[in-house]
Amino acid sequence: MRRWSGALIVFLYIYSLLALPHPQDPSSQYRNNLIAEHSRKTFRETDAEETIQSILDDIPEATADTFSTRQQPITEPLKHFANDFAESARENLEKGEDANIFKKLWYDPDYKVHSLCEPHSSGNQNEQLVWTESGDRLLKVIGNGVVKDGYNMFMAPNQARGKRTDVYVAMYIESMSSFKAQTMDFEMDMYLAMGWFDRRLAHNCTHPILVTSKVIADRIWHPDLYFVNSKFAYLQEVTTPNFMVVVYPDGLVFKSVRVDVTLSCMLELRLFPMDFQECPITIQSYAFIENIVKLNWHIDRPHFPIGSNQAIKLNDMVIVRTRFEDCSGAYPMFRGSCKNESCYANWSCIQAFIVMKRLVLFHIIQTYIPTGEDLKAIKIA
Repeated sequence: MRRWSGALIVFLYIYSLLALPHPQDPSSQYRNNLIAEHSRKTFRETDAEETIQSILDDIPEATADTFSTRQQPITEPLKHFANDFAESARENLEKGEDANIFKKLWYDPDYKVHSLCEPHSSGNQNEQLVWTESGDRLLKVIGNGVVKDGYNMFMAPNQARGKRTDVYVAMYIESMSSFKAQTMDFEMDMYLAMGWFDRRLAHNCTHPILVTSKVIADRIWHPDLYFVNSKFAYLQEVTTPNFMVVVYPDGLVFKSVRVDVTLSCMLELRLFPMDFQECPITIQSYAFIENIVKLNWHIDRPHFPIGSNQAIKLNDMVIVRTRFEDCSGAYPMFRGSCKNESCYANWSCIQAFIVMKRLVLFHIIQTYIPTGEDLKAIKIA
């Protein structure tokens, strides 16, 4: 019995040595991996006489072949695919990051370029505004506003071709007044800027053409913008009407005006004086439907679409942020059946919001403390 026990112990010891994994030499492990990889890729039925040694003899040759295959030139279809992908990705990246369509000067080949400048002041156009030509040069193109087989100030730039004209708008707030709870409004002094392409005015001058005369400006087509929620608005005219029109060589028209406007704002005062107020500035085309004129915010941060004077200070409120959105919608008309809203017409509209926070300390000092003193005096009396 003792002899069988010793044999069993020896058997278990030998079995444990065979079953437990042993650390392998790195070179041996690498060689085994090569054998396994080669077997997986080149497996085929062979005779039993084929030994491991014959497989190992083939491994260096197979590895060399694989390496040489990687060094072969890229095939033409793959090269075209890579180039197309890189180009399309670049275009998408540029369009996604840069929404300013006015940044680069470019001519539309479908429109005539008018010869308005002499040879010494034409050609070599660029995007920079470092000099301007006089506005009377445009009279050769616009005439009195309507030219036979030519310019027509009563038609939007793309209307004759059945296309929409996109107008891009931005504003810079110069100053603001305090918000009046009694009248639910506030006053604002701002620069309103707008830009659009009127390719009918493309010219050969090196520099843009500057128009400061209303006589000439009134003969050019302009978008008919107005403030929907305004109570009163006017163009500043001291010492001259505060506007300018710049016509770039490729037909880009940039217009800037300085206006004072009183805007209505429905204040929500339930949380007064710890309230936030969000007041809108709504701009719309008065006459042109959206299929003819489309308004857009000109997005080119940090200055556009809404900029403001950093020195603006209000007595009882502080500007927290601004935001903007599209507010285009349909309006019912006199003609047409309204069963399926077929009598509605769409007008383009854009809207900005000024978000403000009320200063609590101001109202404590100006309202609550004086009121408390008055009540105390009445009580004593």
